[in-house]
Amino acid sequence: MCFNQPISGAISILGILAAIYLRVFHWNKKGIWRLFYPTLYFTAMEILQFFMYFWIDDCSSPINIWLTIIGWLHICFQPVASNLMSTFTKSKEDKWYFRKMFLPLAWLGAIAGASRLFFYDWQPCDPIQDPLCGAQTCTKAGSVHLAWTLRLRAPNYFTPGGFVHALTMFVPPMLFDGFVPLLLMLVSGPFLAWYIGRDKDQFAAIWCYYSIFQVIVGLWINLTGYKDFMNAQKEEGEVKAPTKKPVKGKGKKQNQKRKLK
Repeated sequence: MCFNQPISGAISILGILAAIYLRVFHWNKKGIWRLFYPTLYFTAMEILQFFMYFWIDDCSSPINIWLTIIGWLHICFQPVASNLMSTFTKSKEDKWYFRKMFLPLAWLGAIAGASRLFFYDWQPCDPIQDPLCGAQTCTKAGSVHLAWTLRLRAPNYFTPGGFVHALTMFVPPMLFDGFVPLLLMLVSGPFLAWYIGRDKDQFAAIWCYYSIFQVIVGLWINLTGYKDFMNAQKEEGEVKAPTKKPVKGKGKKQNQKRKLK
């Protein structure tokens, strides 16, 4: 797989085209915004990586530092977008669980992860143990792709580590869709990224690099299953629809009143 700025630009364009496709051809579908905005969100990361190449290895550049920080914030809030996307073809009851339980947990985990950018001096992270941890915030050239390091507060009882990202991103789909989709997501996501890079500082950037392809596969699965989902919802509504039974003797009385008039 090629990791360079032109390919990052091409993948960014692919993500933008996918979002345009949703807006032009599927905007009339109920809840399509649950696919549209997450698609834009994950595309934004690839656009970010494209611009990172202009200041790569220039760790004294404020632009390099800020792009790296924005990349970290994007990673923190990815489970929110992922959970939102997975609710597109869920029933009303399942959407309730996502809205009341999983999305709030994803937001809480994202905010807690973002807070690690503050109070680094109180409890610095361990560059050997903690992914993306470093003595300085910078985007560098890795052996395969971009490598990110950030001055992060170390995980503790009130500060989650990287596991909260995995927990809020993968557990909800597992509970509702089963282990097979979970296994496919893991193999095509973090496991593949680790196999390619073998580096804790490149791991996240590599996964983000090809995540748009995972998004496109998700769009195809959701859109091809949308018709069956809506038919099932319609049938369910028809079965549960209450039928009004005429009150005994009411019809005869109404006819008598009409005759008298």
